[in-house]
Amino acid sequence: MLLNHEVGIDNLNINPNAQHSFSDIITPFKGVLLSYKPMPRMQFMVVEQRDNFDLFRVASVKFTPNLVFALDSPANPYNIKQTLQRLDLWLKRDLTYYIEEVNTPDLLAEYKLRQNASDITTIDYEDKSNFTIKEKESIKIALLELKALITDRFDADETQQQILAHHLLYLTERVEVLNKTDWKGILINTIIGISIALSLDSQKGAALMQLVIQVFQFSPGLLTYH
Repeated sequence: MLLNHEVGIDNLNINPNAQHSFSDIITPFKGVLLSYKPMPRMQFMVVEQRDNFDLFRVASVKFTPNLVFALDSPANPYNIKQTLQRLDLWLKRDLTYYIEEVNTPDLLAEYKLRQNASDITTIDYEDKSNFTIKEKESIKIALLELKALITDRFDADETQQQILAHHLLYLTERVEVLNKTDWKGILINTIIGISIALSLDSQKGAALMQLVIQVFQFSPGLLTYH
């Protein structure tokens, strides 16, 4: 199912030995946890039953405003076929709808009006500490905006869009593990790689850099890497 799904198995992080505690249950649950790499808050968990290895419970983040990670209700266990059906429904409905919403122009326009914009401007990229949760979310939304602008501005074909998506996914993943200074260096190198992949001349390459400055609210000096 995952191999053939349009979401792409490469975009899913699978932890076969996950544990998670829910607020109304003291004992933590164990099971297999799937999360969507570009937006790791979107999670689905197959929970082991301690007294019956043929039955499972399911927890997931539904497509709701609060994105709450909760057990399915009713909490009766599922057999393996029902469990796979719940996973398929989550992939097709909750995860797909969430991806579509994040990628819609309305959200990108709203982004410019939200606190995320000020979060971007206050990030100190000379600071060797890791990003805060809010800063990570702001950067991920900014990368989505950058992807849409590059695709539109430079009329990228399907192959170029795939290459662009690969580069920006890498930046999305790296923001989770790198400090601010190191991530800025990766950003600069990645933008150079995108310019090469899109076969941009020097004028268009400069225009690409201006898009980065626009989206991330950089002053031009911040794009020099020491």
